[in-house]
Amino acid sequence: MISTKLFTWRMTRDALFTTLAIATSIPLTVPNANPESLLFAKIGITALLILIALQDLRTQTVSPFITIAWMGMSVVRSIIERDASILFFWSVIFLLWSLHFYGGGDAKLLMGLFGLMPDIRLLWIVSIVLVVTGIPFLAHKYWHTPPRALASGLSRRIQSGGFLPSDQELDQGVPFAFAYCIAGAVYLWVFV
Repeated sequence: MISTKLFTWRMTRDALFTTLAIATSIPLTVPNANPESLLFAKIGITALLILIALQDLRTQTVSPFITIAWMGMSVVRSIIERDASILFFWSVIFLLWSLHFYGGGDAKLLMGLFGLMPDIRLLWIVSIVLVVTGIPFLAHKYWHTPPRALASGLSRRIQSGGFLPSDQELDQGVPFAFAYCIAGAVYLWVFV
């Protein structure tokens, strides 16, 4: 009985997230959307970005129901606006994912963001936010690791040619979706 209620709750929650993701992204897919609908999109997408960031920090997962809905709306936007730039951004994101720069949830989040807002300025904001948040986050992670152990680990990576993290290391890595969420919200409020 409890598992049925839990399953029903999760299905309802996931359907709600998908519906909110689609509804809030519609103004970004329509050319010349009115200011009221853009404000609705900004508030709704920002709320979903906060939700994604909190979920990733807590569970190291990113909701596929939100990100895949945004990816679908990105395709709609690119068709309506006859804009193929989504192919460039998605190809680069896919390449970086396949090289293990980040996990699958992060890749889907970035594909959703760059699909809805395909702009090189978003790339700059993502890069800046990653540096500003990433250095302190990594410093905190390795604060108690002796320099000798860090140097030894780096030496082993160089000798083995394993410069990029493995799947297992990605699963144990730092949840960085919050940085992409910050960048998406900044871009949304400054440039949309």
